[in-house]
Amino acid sequence: AGDGTDTDSDGLCDLGDPDDDNDGVVDGDDNAPLDPNICRDVDNDGCDDCSSGTDDPAGDGTDTDSDGLCDLGDPDDDNDGVLDDCDIDLNPGPDCNNNGALDQCDLDAGTAFDCNGNQIPDSCDIADGTTTDTDGNGVPDICELTQFLRGDGNDDGIVNIADPVFMLAFLFSNGSDATCSDTMDANDDGSRDISDPVQILDLLFGSTTELPAPWFNCGIDPTADALGCDSYSGCP
Repeated sequence: AGDGTDTDSDGLCDLGDPDDDNDGVVDGDDNAPLDPNICRDVDNDGCDDCSSGTDDPAGDGTDTDSDGLCDLGDPDDDNDGVLDDCDIDLNPGPDCNNNGALDQCDLDAGTAFDCNGNQIPDSCDIADGTTTDTDGNGVPDICELTQFLRGDGNDDGIVNIADPVFMLAFLFSNGSDATCSDTMDANDDGSRDISDPVQILDLLFGSTTELPAPWFNCGIDPTADALGCDSYSGCP
């Protein structure tokens, strides 16, 4: 009985004991043959199978949903179909559609869309009246408007002397119309008249430093008017 170290006090010295710590895992398969609380992780759930003092993969740690994976290595602890990193029960945050997942996770996963970039799913913007969806296709009206560059009447992606020439031809010489009427409304007064080419000429050669938005960068018309923009190819 005293012929050598007997870690688990089972009457067998460690040299002749196949399981020195008596945790149920033979020494050759045991990552810590002298520690009964450490052995291996055969189910790859992130918890040591001997955490209880004996080899028990199914009981190696808290398992909230009883699926055989300890919570530490279970991506969905409560088995509700929402991964822990996105579960509002574990990570309080906005969940506007009440599906149990953070809005940002829905957006990242592509199960929700955010066309106006406000970090809120489009469906929620529509539901709470923040934006409208006239045709009921799930896309906010504002995201279906054509982007354009104000003043670019000839639709070439830049505002230069060719644009007031184009506008004057349209107004007085039966010239071609713009595919995006809003581009010709240089002063954003809701109409197309002589004041618009004058505004651009003043921008190019006078004291005007900018046009009403969208100017310099493409965008949608922030002002409601009777003009429209069927198509515009000057924006990337």
